[in-house]
Amino acid sequence: GHSPPIQPSYYLEKDGEIAGTVSILNMNNGMCMVSIWAHSKRVTARDTLMCLAIVENFCRMVGYKHIYMPCSTTSPYWDYMSKMGYTETNPSTKYFIKPI
Repeated sequence: GHSPPIQPSYYLEKDGEIAGTVSILNMNNGMCMVSIWAHSKRVTARDTLMCLAIVENFCRMVGYKHIYMPCSTTSPYWDYMSKMGYTETNPSTKYFIKPI
């Protein structure tokens, strides 16, 4: 399965239950790393897209220029990363980057 980030910056709540977590890690040169975990039963695709839009906007508002995001090839989001504007950085690392 897909594990939640170790030190989440924020948690997502839906219907009174934790439904996911978001970790935002400061990096260099206007870049942050974002890790998102979403509960497979409590979160819909629409919920995930809304969460991602909020996270991207938050990162943009605090001054980041790029988001660096890990994504496993077994993740249900893998096939959608490029459609959401992310570019794969290196096929062996499975990280994506997006200017914001």
